[in-house]
Amino acid sequence: MGYAVSALTSLGRGNTLKPVEQLNDQLSEAVRKGDTTTANKLAAEAKSIIDADKQAMHFDQQVTQYGSGMVKTAGLFIPAKVGYVISGFAYALDQAKPGDSISNQLVDGGLGAVKGLGIKGSFDYLGAKDLGIASKAVSLGVSSRLIDSALTRQTFADGDGYSASAGVTRILDQSFNRTALASDVITFGLAHGALSGINGITSGALRNSPFWSTVATGGVFGVSAGSVHEINRQREAGEKFDFKKVLTSAALTGVTDMIAAGPGARMTSVRASAIERQQPAADRSSEKAEQPNVTNILQRNFPGTNSREFQLVNSDQHVIEALRSNPSQFVLTPVREVTASGALGPKQNMLIQHLEAAKGSTSKVAINAGAADLLATCNPSQLPEGLMTKHIMKTAQSVYVTQDQTGLLRFTDTAPTTLRPGESEPVKLDNVSDFLLSPRTPKHIENTHDRTAIAQAMRHFKTPVRYFNSGVDNISFELPDRSILKITDHGWDPTWGTREFRTPDGIRPFDGPMLRKPQTIELDDTAVTYFVQKRLFSPVSREEIRDFDRLINEDGKYKFWDNDFKMHGAKQLGIDPDNGKIYLIDYDAVRVPRLVPKFELETQEALVDRILERYND
Repeated sequence: MGYAVSALTSLGRGNTLKPVEQLNDQLSEAVRKGDTTTANKLAAEAKSIIDADKQAMHFDQQVTQYGSGMVKTAGLFIPAKVGYVISGFAYALDQAKPGDSISNQLVDGGLGAVKGLGIKGSFDYLGAKDLGIASKAVSLGVSSRLIDSALTRQTFADGDGYSASAGVTRILDQSFNRTALASDVITFGLAHGALSGINGITSGALRNSPFWSTVATGGVFGVSAGSVHEINRQREAGEKFDFKKVLTSAALTGVTDMIAAGPGARMTSVRASAIERQQPAADRSSEKAEQPNVTNILQRNFPGTNSREFQLVNSDQHVIEALRSNPSQFVLTPVREVTASGALGPKQNMLIQHLEAAKGSTSKVAINAGAADLLATCNPSQLPEGLMTKHIMKTAQSVYVTQDQTGLLRFTDTAPTTLRPGESEPVKLDNVSDFLLSPRTPKHIENTHDRTAIAQAMRHFKTPVRYFNSGVDNISFELPDRSILKITDHGWDPTWGTREFRTPDGIRPFDGPMLRKPQTIELDDTAVTYFVQKRLFSPVSREEIRDFDRLINEDGKYKFWDNDFKMHGAKQLGIDPDNGKIYLIDYDAVRVPRLVPKFELETQEALVDRILERYND
């Protein structure tokens, strides 16, 4: 392929060898005659021709390198089967060397064809992912380097033979060496900043245009590939690292790959327009009549969030009001997704519902989801696999939804910081505070805690939770990492979580380990304290309760006074799975003797044996 590209760029250029041969004959004759003046003149003329020829050869090499790269890149961005044919053919031509033996040419051509198809496949796979232009381009660069080195015969050459271990070493070195990865990181950072700036200035025009987003991806891919190619070339040639050459290669490859991506970008844009035109005429007229400004105001993301947008088929439906007025309410409604190009996708039924961290909430979603094509809830990880596939934001924890005056629903994974004119305040589909204010909150919580005050204090706590348990002292939630969030409005002892007692093995803590230090929020009438505790296994056995009682009594500083007499502390204690030791889960169950209620202290010893027997039965 290099020969073909060079031949095309050399059309019309004269043969520079013949004038040099003529000058050589004249120079030899002048030297034979001793005519130094003529010899010096001819030598200077010859040097001028040779320098010009070197420059032409260097230009040819540059054209061959970047021209071949453009042909290969063009195929990668052309959609459908045509792109695969061009990629396979271009990489096969590029890898087969006319100077090699026929057998090596066949092997290299075959490897090149597979390489082209593999890289094209990785482009199509990663291209379909919503990674952003910069992330996508750098990912494409790494994957193409890996495939390129793995399917090059010379990678495995070792002396007169071949070595798999040598090949693997070279593949890893070329694909993941620190300098190349550093270049990728720098490229990503610069590209992400530049593209974000352009999108900000143009209100997302670059991101939402199939043509310009494809061209931009080609440019960033070229910068990444060009810089790494020059880095590897310098290393293999044993040259000193030359940052200027790396920048030059990155810039030239970026520009040429942008040009090469142009045909594919044009084809992608035309196909997107054709899909939009293929929508039934009634649908298109309905869109224009009902939602004239949807594509004009399209802004895919709130700052710092991912988002997805859906147009209500019934634009007069008040989804936000329904969700806000009743947290247990669900909405099942037909929608059409707003795509990156601004076109509306096919009509689908969407279920929008709070997924509270309470027992039975998942089953209620499942009951309502039968007629739904799409789901929008918080905590999608709690959903069964069959429902997870329908979720619009599978990796999100919290989901916020807003609605504007045109019936456009926008879903984001963090609280939006800006709203459009006429857009509603967001409704969050789940959190601690929502659970506490829900009508389905267990009645005993309301009887033992000021749940309204706790909900107010915990509004800043955005991590999704699952309701775990509650008692007189605190309310417990399970966090995504299975640790336990505990919240209390019954006061806080600063020694809790730090207390120790003496054991045969020495002094050790007996309070359940804390993973996050306690935080106290002062309200007008009360104070709310929350902390995160390591998850312990509970309840414990009768023997383990006796051991803990004995150790507390022998130490003498504390009393295990609140034994929850029906179970005698079986749920107040837990075993740490990492060391097998028993710890106190409910800190207030152990107090210094002077703080133990008098009746409890006097009657506890007499009741212990009878309670243990009842528990054992």
